[in-house]
Amino acid sequence: MWMKYYTKQQIVMQNRFFMQEGEHTPCIDFNLETMTFRIEGSSFVEFPSVIYSKAINWLEAFLKSPPISSLQLTLKLSYFNTKFRYVLFDIFTVLSQKQVKAIINWYITPDITDSKEDGEFFHECFPELEFHFIESHATR
Repeated sequence: MWMKYYTKQQIVMQNRFFMQEGEHTPCIDFNLETMTFRIEGSSFVEFPSVIYSKAINWLEAFLKSPPISSLQLTLKLSYFNTKFRYVLFDIFTVLSQKQVKAIINWYITPDITDSKEDGEFFHECFPELEFHFIESHATR
């Protein structure tokens, strides 16, 4: 049975969470069929918990049952503010607490000075997650 509900930018199903990229928000696509999760674009919203809480709640619910062995999260972020760092921290915390073998593909954009440093910071905070740093000239 498909569970869905629609908002202006989000579609949530039993096997997929999708949030369309907006002017100030990235595309979020968490897909259970392919076990690929991606966040692409930029985020500079003032109250990120309001926007991203559904994605984090969906991820937590998904990781409760049935248990999965691994997943891949691709991050292609062209820009994000300090408040979005807390969202990423929450996502990595969920992955870490559920003891999922998570591969994080962190795309580094050369014109964003803190891109690599941000990824390395998260890798230090969550050494149990496998980070791959990938040089990229474009965010998509």
